[in-house]
Amino acid sequence: MFHFLIQSISVTFIKVRGQRVCRFRFIIEIPVTISHRTMKVLHFPLGSLQVGLPLTQVQKVMPYPTVFSSGQKPVGLAHFEEQEVVVIDLHHYLFGQVNPIPATHLIVVKGNTEFYGVPCTGMPALVDILPEQIRQIPATYRQGDTLGLASHVARLNNDTMTLFLLDSQRFGGIIAPSSGL
Repeated sequence: MFHFLIQSISVTFIKVRGQRVCRFRFIIEIPVTISHRTMKVLHFPLGSLQVGLPLTQVQKVMPYPTVFSSGQKPVGLAHFEEQEVVVIDLHHYLFGQVNPIPATHLIVVKGNTEFYGVPCTGMPALVDILPEQIRQIPATYRQGDTLGLASHVARLNNDTMTLFLLDSQRFGGIIAPSSGL
């Protein structure tokens, strides 16, 4: 349905083939919504949290592949096109346990120097976020919590949902050198 406001009407009477005809002229005002530049984000649940990755960081969303891992640490390895990607189990990293819900998709993102894969328990949703909905997370929180992988939060759905925006550039910090190798 499309709504508009009629600003003015003019009526003109003319003769066409000897008949008197009314010609109406409407001047209408159509409301136009000014487009705000939005950030496109892939949104998905992660345990009790809602997280997202800016679409500019995402290379591909693919069905969950075979991941090679000892299971002792939140990292694994998977094949992606003609290369290998480091798969980071964010659920394991953030909550200290493997996600009881099996992953169905892998979100491949570009880090500083390599690709990373993020397991996802369903198809992520694409959402548009307005700039005024986004807030930067304080540096002290990012340095002191494992959720420091998020650089910003967004308040969505009339402030009923908080979405943590992950920064793939920080994923390399999850992988600490292992002693004894």
